[in-house]
Amino acid sequence: MQYVLEHIITIFLSLFEVYIMYRYMNVFLGDIYYDRKLLSVAYVVYFFYSVFVNDISMPALLGAGISFLSIFVISLCYRAKFSKHLISSILIYMCSFIAETIAALLVNLNGFNIFGNVAHVSSFINFLIELIFFIILLMIEKFKNIKHNLDVPVRFIIAVLVIPFSIACLVIVIFSQDTLNKIMADISLICLIASVVVLLYLYDALSELFSERTKAAIVLREKEYYSKQAVLMTEKYEELRQYRHDMKNRMISMQQMLQKRQYDALSEYMEKAAQKLERTFIYSNTGNIALDSVINYKVSKMIESGIKVETNIALPKNLKIDEDDFIIIIGNILDNAAEAAEKIKNGSKKYIYISLEYDMGSIWLCVKNSFENEIKMRGDKFVTDKQDKSIHGIGLQSVRTTVGKYNGQMDVSVEENNFVVNIILYI
Repeated sequence: MQYVLEHIITIFLSLFEVYIMYRYMNVFLGDIYYDRKLLSVAYVVYFFYSVFVNDISMPALLGAGISFLSIFVISLCYRAKFSKHLISSILIYMCSFIAETIAALLVNLNGFNIFGNVAHVSSFINFLIELIFFIILLMIEKFKNIKHNLDVPVRFIIAVLVIPFSIACLVIVIFSQDTLNKIMADISLICLIASVVVLLYLYDALSELFSERTKAAIVLREKEYYSKQAVLMTEKYEELRQYRHDMKNRMISMQQMLQKRQYDALSEYMEKAAQKLERTFIYSNTGNIALDSVINYKVSKMIESGIKVETNIALPKNLKIDEDDFIIIIGNILDNAAEAAEKIKNGSKKYIYISLEYDMGSIWLCVKNSFENEIKMRGDKFVTDKQDKSIHGIGLQSVRTTVGKYNGQMDVSVEENNFVVNIILYI
């Protein structure tokens, strides 16, 4: 009966450990994964490993390697850079290492295997380890920026590899002695905790710096939009002024063609006049300068690229929404739509539809664009084929974050040969 009870407790503790590991992965890597089934299989395997490892004894280094490898394999199921997988796995493993070391000191066990792989370790000690592991998680969740998928300097990766593992080896040596030196054990544990905390702080600071750099890039891009839009509007105004100035002469020419029954020449002349008038068209004139600047500039570039554009933009002048937030959403969505449409070889199939309307305290945005290549997905996310995937990730992440700021909704779908983005913002 005692044997069965111990196994039941082990199963519950293993489930608790899987839950904690899931939380750790969300803290470091977020919730974007490649495949839901693959992720589920990884956690199931980790659960059985956790149950199995409590019933056997193995060498410390072997146990350490297997423990780290299991964490690293789970991390690979999440969408992130390889350096992010590596650093996250090391930091999570070191947190587990610290939890087991603290538990060993609390119960004052000489010769305690620091990786928790010794037979006959009581369920209470295992529970204590998981509890400390969970408490460390709650503390780490205070760091708000470590989820960012940034390019980590090589020197920082080396520091993450060398510093904690060097101190961890020292801890292993101390705890492997026949007689545990309590003072040395305490000092080594303090050094280990301090090194991990410093690395976490530095990584969080780097992530925050990366986020600020991204925001600065967006602001710089907005200024570029405004500058180019000012030039564009000046050019359009001059074209329109000149067109109106020549309108009388144009009407006389068309009247003469009509009287002479030169219908083909008249049709060709009117077509050219219509094309010139179209080039002077302002696509967005809501009175929101930032919004109009971005849409007019981007739509004009789309048309220059041979893309057929349809717009339905009707917004009041004064909207209770931050202009920067609007720029982030509109700018990134239109950039992605234009890039996809430009890749279509058949020019007649290049098409973008933009609808932006206001209704009862809500802004409704719909952008629909044609595409040619196959849409790739990882999990429930669409995957870019851009060379600089990090910038693409920043853009979509900024859009989703901004939409969430207004408790809005964002839906991305594929309808036949059209890629459709629908966004609702509540203001």
